[in-house]
Amino acid sequence: MESVVSAAAAAGARHIFAGPLFLKPSSAAVFLPFVEEHFPHLVEDYRQRYQQRAFLPPAYGKRISQLIASFRRKYGIGRDHRRQPLPYATKWPVQVFDEQLELFPGS
Repeated sequence: MESVVSAAAAAGARHIFAGPLFLKPSSAAVFLPFVEEHFPHLVEDYRQRYQQRAFLPPAYGKRISQLIASFRRKYGIGRDHRRQPLPYATKWPVQVFDEQLELFPGS
């Protein structure tokens, strides 16, 4: 996860979010065969973790959040993001109208 956050920071990311996978049965039917084909060494762990549930325990999600927060601090993601103008804020001019436009013109 740290390498993803590091690469995001290097690419100029201003925010990053991560959360644990939730795996409902319909998704598991697609996801687990994919893992089995491409990452066979991981499939048994996923099957055990998600065998009786779609969501992992809240403590696991909290740990992921804490870990990502520490990486955000380490790589400066999210720091002073409100003080910097957004790159697209001046890219396109805003057209101001004196009246409400029709949602479906001509109807």
